[in-house]
Amino acid sequence: MKTMHSAVAVAVVIAFAGCSTHYVPRGPGLGITMERGKIVYVRDGQRFESGVLGGGLVDAVAPNPQARAAAERYNGKMKQGLFMLVGGLVCSAATFGLAVDSAYDDSDDDFSEGYVLTSVGCLVVAYSSAFVFAGAETYRLDAINIFNDGALTAPGHKRAPGWDKY
Repeated sequence: MKTMHSAVAVAVVIAFAGCSTHYVPRGPGLGITMERGKIVYVRDGQRFESGVLGGGLVDAVAPNPQARAAAERYNGKMKQGLFMLVGGLVCSAATFGLAVDSAYDDSDDDFSEGYVLTSVGCLVVAYSSAFVFAGAETYRLDAINIFNDGALTAPGHKRAPGWDKY
């Protein structure tokens, strides 16, 4: 058993060590990189670590009000998705427990079905959180692109040759 724990620990360390990039974005705009398995936003040499709910993005794009609004929307969607996921799972577990308890109680046969259906409904809410998380990603991309569009049109910025070919 001790060998199993050691193998898991080594696998986790290797996985996190392998989730780092070596390139650091330069120039105007906002870049994304990975450090120790976490997304890091880089702007003007300054690093903004992304939290579980994407908190670093708001600070990274703060100078641009439009980008900040999109980043705050991303953060809000991430919170909403987490609330739906955790709430749905807790609700499902609790109502399933009530269904099992009700099944052993001879007088509450009607409640057992209701609890099971409620448990399934809660699982649907938890599953739906995946769509909220996926929808949040679009706001993150919007925030980065809006910020970078502003940086690219800043006075004194020179575009790379051939930029218009893409």
